[in-house]
Amino acid sequence: MRKLSSIAILVMLCGNLIAQSPHGKDFVMDCSDCHTTEGWKVDLKKINFNHDQTKFKLEGQHRQVNCKTCHKSLVFTGLGTECISCHTDIHYQTVGPECSRCHTPKSWIVENITAIHQVSRFPLVGPHVTADCYA
Repeated sequence: MRKLSSIAILVMLCGNLIAQSPHGKDFVMDCSDCHTTEGWKVDLKKINFNHDQTKFKLEGQHRQVNCKTCHKSLVFTGLGTECISCHTDIHYQTVGPECSRCHTPKSWIVENITAIHQVSRFPLVGPHVTADCYA
């Protein structure tokens, strides 16, 4: 009888370990919000998740990005809200961390580049004023 009780306890403990979410201990969504009983493959149209309820509302181009672009693992929590959390700093930390001074979620293209340069440490003068920065 003791052997049977030990086996039952072991099965219950192992069952709890197996049933733990691969999304981390703080993940609170129900599995059926993304998965079906037929398998673990995710149907993106089925996902019942509102990113607006997180610390990072998806706006502009962020709405078009595949989740895996920023969420590299199955643990979805813990990402920063700074641009550098997902984007490479092509300026090599020379213009500071406030990307929103020049860029918007709508596009990385800077529409007022001349005005921004005029208040920077490299104001555009002479032939630089009419130069096409994106040529």
